[in-house]
Amino acid sequence: MDWSYWVGGIFFAIVALVAYFIYIPSMQRAETSTGFSMQDLVGKIGEVTVSIPKKGGYGEVLILIGGSHTNQIAGSFNGEPIPEGTRIVIVKAERHTLYVTPFA
Repeated sequence: MDWSYWVGGIFFAIVALVAYFIYIPSMQRAETSTGFSMQDLVGKIGEVTVSIPKKGGYGEVLILIGGSHTNQIAGSFNGEPIPEGTRIVIVKAERHTLYVTPFA
């Protein structure tokens, strides 16, 4: 048997081990998750994309979280209408609804 096969096999094994122990763990740490819970949104700043009417009415807000944007249903926390384009802060989160107030 030719010794060059052994050298090639050992070289390949070293390259594979380097990739496994150095490259792959660093790539796993670099990944970001887009998953979040509604409670994670409390305190975040966003913008109203669909006007929120008086108490009991709902609109829509756009929030940046985890490197991506999410649209969520929102109501006014204090019952006052909030027009489209207003910057808001999320005060409370319930099942599928956020309660927001204008960001001052």
